[in-house]
Amino acid sequence: MYLSFLYRDLKPENILLDADGHIKITDFGLSKTAKLSYSFCGTPEYLAPEILLGQGYGKAVDWWSLGCLIFEMLAGYPPFQHKNRKQLYQAILTVSLIIEKRLLIGCVERSIVPGILLK
Repeated sequence: MYLSFLYRDLKPENILLDADGHIKITDFGLSKTAKLSYSFCGTPEYLAPEILLGQGYGKAVDWWSLGCLIFEMLAGYPPFQHKNRKQLYQAILTVSLIIEKRLLIGCVERSIVPGILLK
């Protein structure tokens, strides 16, 4: 049996740049080493559908958060947002992601963001 490292809280506030411009990830408080987890944790706007559904999940939830992060870097706002947390969770589970053409400036953006945020 192998174990996976689950970060579970990837968001802009947890990514820093050092003096040389290298990315540093901070705040490992929610991270865990496990093949499968059932904990409900993370930042609401970046939670993967598997977490919201209470299904066991693995490192794919970190890929989902990365897709949300890339989307936010391109758009200036997260892909799913609502003032009401219950409605935010419902949007993450059911709303199809709409990406404005102005955000897809290159072939990387055209394939990565929709590919990572696939439900």
